[in-house]
Amino acid sequence: MAGDSFIQGTIESSTVICTFWTLASAVAKSLPREKFAVCANLYSLDGINTIVRGILANPHWRNLILFGADLTHTGDIWMSFFKEGVDEKGGFISTSFCFQPEIPLEALQTIREKVNIHDLRGKPVEELEK
Repeated sequence: MAGDSFIQGTIESSTVICTFWTLASAVAKSLPREKFAVCANLYSLDGINTIVRGILANPHWRNLILFGADLTHTGDIWMSFFKEGVDEKGGFISTSFCFQPEIPLEALQTIREKVNIHDLRGKPVEELEK
């Protein structure tokens, strides 16, 4: 992972920012570091598993912000997960993507219940600053 695609803010923050194909370092520069725990690019679907593992390891992360240019429509997968959940095998209801089998279904349900998703894809950085 390139150094400019994963920016650590203040780890105690409750907010994670997923910037998709918009450079995370550029987005992070516009925000005070105490406003986010992590600001990172998400180029592929497999990165969703990484973010989920991060949320499970840091249960105080309660806000997931989707921001930036979502060229691969990975944000749609996130939105589907929060809206519809997963099936008994960890697969997304309306897609062919599945979570890694090591991630328990109960943990995924906890994320859906405790984390707020904010869809700011395609919005200007001023919206993110709010």
